[in-house]
Amino acid sequence: MIIDCGNSEYQDTARRDELKAKGLLYVCSGVSDGEEDARYGSSVIPGGNPEAWKHIQQIFQTIFAKADNEPCCGWVGEGGAVYFVKMVHNGMWKKVKCNQNVKWNMVKCNRYVKHSI
Repeated sequence: MIIDCGNSEYQDTARRDELKAKGLLYVCSGVSDGEEDARYGSSVIPGGNPEAWKHIQQIFQTIFAKADNEPCCGWVGEGGAVYFVKMVHNGMWKKVKCNQNVKWNMVKCNRYVKHSI
């Protein structure tokens, strides 16, 4: 079994589909790597060859992040499904971080503005 946690492109997964003919199971896995993940464990998005999930599910759901005692890791599908989910995840994360930045700048700028009634 080969597990790629390198946030590769979906074409990589398609190319590695040929490993099945050689008796190897291939799992591509998107990994969330924010600052919270460094403290509490990464959220992992595995996919690829579905036969592999039964071999790694318990390991992945034990070692990676949990929320309300539930694992932040679940099988998302074959082929490049991981990268679609990861793309959506990254888009949402970027929006959250952008909103935080805007709010911080508003607070920061407000300290220097004198309000008059």
